[in-house]
Amino acid sequence: MTDSYSDHFIVCGYGRVGRQVSRDLRRHDAQIVVVDQNPMHREAARVDGVVYIEGQASDDEVLIQAGIARASAVIACVDSDAENIFIALSARELNSTIRVIARASADDAEHKLIRAGANDVISPYKMTGTEMARLALSPDAP
Repeated sequence: MTDSYSDHFIVCGYGRVGRQVSRDLRRHDAQIVVVDQNPMHREAARVDGVVYIEGQASDDEVLIQAGIARASAVIACVDSDAENIFIALSARELNSTIRVIARASADDAEHKLIRAGANDVISPYKMTGTEMARLALSPDAP
């Protein structure tokens, strides 16, 4: 099925973050291919109506199956910083022009992800803390 996809998004990981990323992308009518190694996430992906490939997202063959050569971006949002680093490395090697967006839990992982080829790195913990502090300091601000 992914053979017909182009300019799609490959979402690596279908836990809480990956599901939210997929929901937001689908709201914009984006084509999504989910790659996740947890077989329990397959049913959630089916219910959500997204293409699901069961496998390790850092595996070159799995990324090729997901259509990385034709994809618009890879979004690495698995729970492991090390795995996200490997996903970024693999994605960059397989498609040197693809946009790579990665999740980082630890501060030192942000720099490693950039060195591994990520264009953008998001730290959910840092973003959440910043937003909570902003709301505490300015509760009336939009």
